[in-house]
Amino acid sequence: MVGKFKSIILTLATVLAVAAPAMAQQVGTATAVNPATESTPPGGSTTMLTVGARVVHKERIHSSPTGSVQLLFLDRSTLNIAPNTSLVIDEFVYDPASNSGHMLTKLTQGTLQYIGGQLSHQGAVTIETPAAVIGIRGATLNVSHGR
Repeated sequence: MVGKFKSIILTLATVLAVAAPAMAQQVGTATAVNPATESTPPGGSTTMLTVGARVVHKERIHSSPTGSVQLLFLDRSTLNIAPNTSLVIDEFVYDPASNSGHMLTKLTQGTLQYIGGQLSHQGAVTIETPAAVIGIRGATLNVSHGR
């Protein structure tokens, strides 16, 4: 009986560990994708991004020399990610009822364009690179690092 109980617990733990990436908080959607752009959700495996793919909190995005992607976030902001770019959607919290929250994106390499949504109207958006931390308030911004 004890062995059977341990087996059930082990099976349940395995199912929860595998399902964890699928339960991550969705923060946006890929609305345009050119070939060869990959994403890695937290605790998940790397896959090719496709139009309509969910983007989740802590997801890593990497575009190849021929890849690019446009992400639409829940606050209606947009990130256009150029070829040869790597970044992490490090934090994204948004309450549509109060239009409040914050966003932090870490750009490690490449170029992105941010087009402001609800969060940027409050100055609650930050893009971080190894060289600078950029606070955004209601704007469109192009950022490049390592080019």
